[in-house]
Formats: sequence, C-alpha cells, structure tokens
Amino acid sequence: MSVQHAMSTSVAVVTAEDSAAHAADLLVERNVTGLPVVDPDGHVVGVVSDLDLIWTLRHGVDLREATVAEVMDARPLFVEPETDLATVVDLMEEWRVRRLPVCEAGRVVGVISRGDVLRMLHTRESVPGRIKHAALGDM
Repeated sequence: MSVQHAMSTSVAVVTAEDSAAHAADLLVERNVTGLPVVDPDGHVVGVVSDLDLIWTLRHGVDLREATVAEVMDARPLFVEPETDLATVVDLMEEWRVRRLPVCEAGRVVGVISRGDVLRMLHTRESVPGRIKHAALGDM
C-alpha cells in the first residue's frame, strides 16, 4: 500500500519568512504537530514542528519576533505519493518524526502522519476476510 492511499491532502504550509507565531497559530488552529515549510515555488525546504516552537519559547524567544527559518528543521525529508507505507514507517522511526510532507517534483501535495498510517492499517485490518495483524511488508 502506498502513501497516496493514506495521506491527507488538505495541507497548511508556511514559508521561511513567516513569523514563528503564525506557524504556532496554524498548528493550534488545525490541531496538527507540524507544517511543511515551502519556498515561493511551493518546494519543501523544511518542517516546523510543535516541539521546535516549544523549545524556542522555553529559551525565551518571542515567536512574534522570530521567523520560521530561525526555528524550523531544515532537513527537507519528504516522501512521494508512490512510496510504500512500510518505508514511511521506517523513516518516521529513524528520524523520530510524526509526519512527512508528500511531494511531487519537490512540491507539497499532501502530508502523511502516524495517525494516517494507523487509520489505514486499522481500517484495512477491520475489513472482513482480511488476515489480522498483517505485517506492513505484506501490504
């Protein structure tokens, strides 16, 4: 099973020039744990997470005065819609992230989160006639 079957396509993004406060507002309003950071052409250049913002606040920085570029993780780790869910889970474990941007030609088209993966696996497992507890590699 691939990312395109489980990803969310309603994605809020921020730019590196946006204020960190704006990113925090979006995270709270949308009840998500991270946002892709994009350049003017929509290419992913990083991710800003709730933990990035919490760390920044704990160190006395005013989010209204900081830019997303100053607080984001600039590792543009992302997956493509055709990526297998097992690979996504491996990446999430290895990099200790809760979500990954989904990109086509470097542009954000969605986000895949741990919740999306769980929802897909749980739904798949709940289908009558399916083998329970199937390994991700069997998808």
